[in-house]
Amino acid sequence: MRNYKRKSDRGTKSVELMLRATDLVINENKSLRQVCRDYELSKTSLSRFIKRMKNDPLNLRFGYGSPRQIFNNEQEASLTEYLLKLAQIFHGIGPKEVRRMAYDCAIKYKISVGTVNMAYK
Repeated sequence: MRNYKRKSDRGTKSVELMLRATDLVINENKSLRQVCRDYELSKTSLSRFIKRMKNDPLNLRFGYGSPRQIFNNEQEASLTEYLLKLAQIFHGIGPKEVRRMAYDCAIKYKISVGTVNMAYK
């Protein structure tokens, strides 16, 4: 990956730019294609952003999404501390044991994790 060239420009535009473009389309009745040409945006990305903004204007996302986080920061810190203590006692623990502990911790905190096939194999 020495000379990697990015193949798309997805996720490189700012949210402010998308908000300006959305404002032009919704409030000033400019065409979606014309605004995309002017601001050098993808038509699909802008239409997706407009749809998201109409559904939930407080939760605006653009570009790549972050991975789904199961534990909040406090729970994750306590689990990390516990796992480090276990690793010192038992001279290291394997990845499967870590997954089992994380699953047990999620059950303890009453977090729905769906059906987990790997948890107890």
